[in-house]
Amino acid sequence: MKSVVRITMAFGCILFSLQTFAKESPDSEEIKLLAANYVKAQFTFDQDSLAQITTPQFVEISPKGEVDERSAFLEFYAPEKKVMSPPYTITNVTVRENGSVAFISQVIGLALGSKNVEMTQGLSAVKTEQGWKLASSQTTPRPPKNKP
Repeated sequence: MKSVVRITMAFGCILFSLQTFAKESPDSEEIKLLAANYVKAQFTFDQDSLAQITTPQFVEISPKGEVDERSAFLEFYAPEKKVMSPPYTITNVTVRENGSVAFISQVIGLALGSKNVEMTQGLSAVKTEQGWKLASSQTTPRPPKNKP
């Protein structure tokens, strides 16, 4: 009987902790906005915004698999290098926080003429004295969906 009580209590503790982790924190919306602003700044080549929302140690892994330190990343988005960007959507945004660190995943959809392309983006953010800032980004193209 004691073992049944212990198992029940342990199961209750597990359920309670899962519910606690599942709740969004007050910072979740701020972090989601940070992630959305990051994508917007990339697509509009807003170098100043990208500099403001990334940490000095920021690193990006591009969709091509290239690893760029912050200076090279920012140089890519120089105003004179701006190109027309396709319409995009952001979906499936999830935020996982652990104290002053957060991990964000989202799907970016691109409309390229008659072709739609999706990329999964993983971001890490840290809480600084100035608020949440991005420390890293990795964007991975998704394989095309097979047509029946």
